[in-house]
Amino acid sequence: ARTITAGTGISVTNGNGVSGNPTIENSGVTSFNGKTGSVTLTSSDVTSAIGSTSGLAKAWVRFAGSSSSASITSSYNVSGVTRVSAGIYRVDFDTAMSNADYAILGTASSTSSDNSGTFAVTVYRTTAPSTSSVTIRIQSASSGSASDNALVSIVIFG
Repeated sequence: ARTITAGTGISVTNGNGVSGNPTIENSGVTSFNGKTGSVTLTSSDVTSAIGSTSGLAKAWVRFAGSSSSASITSSYNVSGVTRVSAGIYRVDFDTAMSNADYAILGTASSTSSDNSGTFAVTVYRTTAPSTSSVTIRIQSASSGSASDNALVSIVIFG
């Protein structure tokens, strides 16, 4: 008979002892290595755990903006970035935020090769943030005009 005992630790026995690397599988835990103690979780369970923890980034994205599109370089909990118009981009979330009262931090670098210029990344207030997306505006600090930038990074806390 096999026995799993939970308490201060987890033990697995099959009546004759356990040899090799026993694996325990459960909903959310894809594997547990009894020899090393490593646990593998599904990405949805990690997202769920982070989603309920305040103070952690709920989403982030790094993308290249251009006059026709946005190309994601890397992201977490972001399903896509869409160019709405010059310097205005909608960021869509994989997993919805718990509410629309989240904080956004952003940076943008110049499209020129020398990275000159200063840019502001702001929430585009014409479109209110929602639990499923946020629209941002990138603008030149000197002219105030909207700008498509080669490197944009956004982090969402909520």
